[in-house]
Order: sequence, then structure tokens, then C-alpha cells
Amino acid sequence: EEVHDEATVHPSASTFPAALALAEGQGRISGRRVITALALGNELVIRLGRAVSVDPLQYGWFLPPILGAFGAVVAAGKILELTADQLLSALSLVLCQTSFSAEIARSPQSHIREVRDGFSAQAGVLSALLAAEGITGFEHPLEGEAGVFALYFRGNFNQEEFLAGLGQRFYLSRTSFKPWPSCRGTHAYIQAALELRDRGLEPQQISRVNLEVAQLNRMLCEPAKERANPKTAIGAKFSLPFVVATALVRGQVSLGSFSAEALADEEVVALARKVCYRVNPSLRPSEGVMEVMTGEGKVYSRRVESVLGSPQNPMSEEQLRSKFIECATYSAKKLKPGELEQLTQLILALEEVQDIRTITAQLSGGPDGQA
Repeated sequence: EEVHDEATVHPSASTFPAALALAEGQGRISGRRVITALALGNELVIRLGRAVSVDPLQYGWFLPPILGAFGAVVAAGKILELTADQLLSALSLVLCQTSFSAEIARSPQSHIREVRDGFSAQAGVLSALLAAEGITGFEHPLEGEAGVFALYFRGNFNQEEFLAGLGQRFYLSRTSFKPWPSCRGTHAYIQAALELRDRGLEPQQISRVNLEVAQLNRMLCEPAKERANPKTAIGAKFSLPFVVATALVRGQVSLGSFSAEALADEEVVALARKVCYRVNPSLRPSEGVMEVMTGEGKVYSRRVESVLGSPQNPMSEEQLRSKFIECATYSAKKLKPGELEQLTQLILALEEVQDIRTITAQLSGGPDGQA
């Protein structure tokens, strides 16, 4: 997964499954066209996120999956090679299917976070297919009196910022990749915890952990009791106390850190209950400050501004490859090491693939395409 820290969106979360599903279903869709579709859809999501001048949470909207639906329909539209008029209709159709309540920020144990982007991808695919069949939409689905800008942002949207440098400046090039499988808001603190641990800090020495968090990341700390002892994997991934304690105790945060066994780790939970926080309005959501106090009176502190995976501190190709392979070990279809290596090479050379089914067949066991 990735994130655009400036726009506070996950560009590919909905665009990628939408483009991949349609490309596989249509057949004979090249990797180059899939890349183009993702670039168009992701750039739209990022530009929308950057141009919003208010936090829609106050209006009851949770933004990432809402914006993701519009990226998904643009990506799907490119796979289908929709005309300009058809794409306008597709944007209208997806507007009629898009919603995501901010209640998710108050429900730490909800599983909806695990499937939320699937709704957006589904809406994007369906809207593009309907538009391709001739279903017409609105004239102004984005900027109209009841369009996206008015409906979700109540007019708090900078159209000049949205359009500036369109086609010449690509904000998607500043996308961050996530090195750890938890909410991006937790990453600065995971990095800080791992760095302090490398400096010799032992978890049994810790008496208290103080975090300074951005306003947006307050939801990763509240309600405090539930966040310190999450009962679901998704709840743990959105818990600053839990992931910080995991990093300090286990020295890593991986997919295995959110298993049922890991959630019941008494040492991790005990330390998570020692994690406190305060809001620092000057911090960006991708930044973090950590202070660790020991029983002997020592204080360890760390401020992280350029978290691993960001454009300022990028992950290496080897780190990205390792992340992919770890994720693949949890897939429904188990691949042998040689098959994983072959699949990795195909993905790295995606623009040379003539039929995307060459890749999807290895994941699903379906009919092979021609590379």
C-alpha cells in the first residue's frame, strides 16, 4: 500500500483493483495501458486531496475512500478507452454511488476499514461499464452546484490548485510507500521506536511513553482503553499504543504482528497501556515525536519528520521487493519461491507485458495470457 502524505489519500487503494479487474476481464490489455490508467486515476485522487481546504470529518465524511472512487472510475475509463463524454458520465455515475461515513473514526473495532476501498473500486468499475453502454450523466459532476466540491467540501475547495500544472506537473511522483502494514499515521512512531531500540532501550526499562500527535492522528489514540488492547487486526493497525509497544518489544512490525496470538501478547499490551499522548497542532499527520521514560529516570526522545518510504526517505527496490514477497505469503494461492521470483520480475517489467492476464493467471491459476 502507498499514501500521498500531502494529500492524505491512498491513491492506488481503489484505482489498482479497479484497473486490474477490468484489464483481466477485458483481455489483451497491456501492462503499459494499466500503468497509464493508474497514473491518471492516482493523479486525480491526489489533486482532489491537495485542493481540499477543510477537514471533511467535521461534516461527517471520511475522505480517502470517497476520493478513491473517482480515481477508480478514471482508471477504469482508461482501460475501456472511454470518450471524454463517456468519462464525464462515468464520473457522474460514481458520484451517485459514493459515500463513506466519518463514524469509522469512532469505531476502532470495525472491520469496515478492511473492505472500504473495495466499495470504491466496485463503484468505479460499474460506473465505467454503464457509461460505455451509453448511460449518460450530469454536465458538471465535480464543480456543479450539487457536485463533489459542494457536496463533500461545502465549497472549501481550491479549483486553481486542483488544475495548476495539469498534464505537466505530476504529484503522484511524490507518493510514499508504506514499509509497515499499519495506518500511515503510526509510521513515524514505529520508526522512532525502532531507532530508540537500536540505541539500547530495553522494553522492560520503560515506565512511560509520551507521544505528540497531529490532530488527525488523535483518532489513533482514542478511546484509550480500546486502543491499548485492540481485539481485531484492523483495530490494532489503527492503534498507536499497540504498534508502538509492538515495535519496542518485538523490534519489528509485520503482518504477523496482527495475528490473534500477537493481539494477546501480554508484554505488548502491558506496554501499550503505558503509552500517553497529547495533540501538537504544528505536526503534520506523517510526522511524530516520541519521548520514552525509564524507571531509572533516563529519557529517550526522537522526532521523525521524514519517515521511511517518503520521497525524502524512500524505500529501496530491495525493501519493496521484500514487502511484496511477505504479503504474497499470505495470499490464498500459495506460490513457491521460484514462482514468486518470476512474478516479481514480471511486475518490475510491467510496461513490457502485452497481456495483464500473464500476471493475474499466476495469482489465480486462471487461463494464461500472452506476454
